[in-house]
Amino acid sequence: MEGQAEAAARLQVFITARRVRIDPVEKRLEYVERLERLIEGLDRLANNRRVERKTRLRAVEVLVKVVNTCYGIVRDIEVEVLEREFEELETEAEGAAEGPEGLYGVEEGSAG
Repeated sequence: MEGQAEAAARLQVFITARRVRIDPVEKRLEYVERLERLIEGLDRLANNRRVERKTRLRAVEVLVKVVNTCYGIVRDIEVEVLEREFEELETEAEGAAEGPEGLYGVEEGSAG
């Protein structure tokens, strides 16, 4: 028991923090490309008559999981697009509150 206590007392842990910046758009594109390669490979495997039926069915199961993952990514993208649209609307609303410069105007002139 004493040997374990001595070993625990001598244990040192060093942690080094480093900054890592992940670009969500770039990362998402990377995932989409990887998923596309998976879909192509799984489709090829599922349609290969020389591969055992059990393996082909398993490939279809994994393909379904990949497609569901793609839908998840699409939903994330849709949320980001909606957030950007909301930000644009807020910016327009702030401009309108500051004065007529932010509003869309109609040019006056002769009608024909």
